[in-house]
Amino acid sequence: MSREVASEPLRRVTHFILNFYGPSWFKIKSNSSCRNGANNFFYLVQLFRELDALDQAVVRPVLKNNCYFAHAENILLAAFSDSDMEICRFSVEQIIRAREKQTNSNIPVRVFDKKDITLNLAATSFINMIDWDQRNVTSPPMLSHLSNDQLTYTHPILLPDVPCHSQAVERTIKDVSAASCKVYGRKSRHGMVLQSKKSRLEIPIIDSKKDFINS
Repeated sequence: MSREVASEPLRRVTHFILNFYGPSWFKIKSNSSCRNGANNFFYLVQLFRELDALDQAVVRPVLKNNCYFAHAENILLAAFSDSDMEICRFSVEQIIRAREKQTNSNIPVRVFDKKDITLNLAATSFINMIDWDQRNVTSPPMLSHLSNDQLTYTHPILLPDVPCHSQAVERTIKDVSAASCKVYGRKSRHGMVLQSKKSRLEIPIIDSKKDFINS
């Protein structure tokens, strides 16, 4: 039954959508490249700081649990693509230093783990979202084909337009997770995912038995 005055929960939800969820959704959709990921996340941090204490308590653990784009690799990728040459130089220096450490290390594969991220929600720039002195910095894989000289002296460099997020990515994550619970091994998992996609193309709707009958 409608009311003349909106309830407090409705006011709170509406305020959150208009001041956090809505702006962040449009920001990500209009800056969808992976090189925009860290900037998009920093935008969320900025919006977070404008929320009241009650909403911040709800959003804070969500931001910390989804801080993949506050990982050093993604911040360096965004910084390398930045129009500010000081930020770009900072990125190049960090990448070259990380490459030198990786060359001298006995660890063959770099570890991408968000558990190591100590997120600074008071950061004034996307490059300050983490403490670089306490981070085991690794070089962004997307820049691995570039030499140190190319990183230093060639700017801007066109990078592949890989999306930072999409609904298709969400569906794929769900499919891979479901396959991992049913089969063992990369080959079997990949085969099951491909078979599921093929089945959806052949039979997009399964509402009743008649949908199984080919016309």
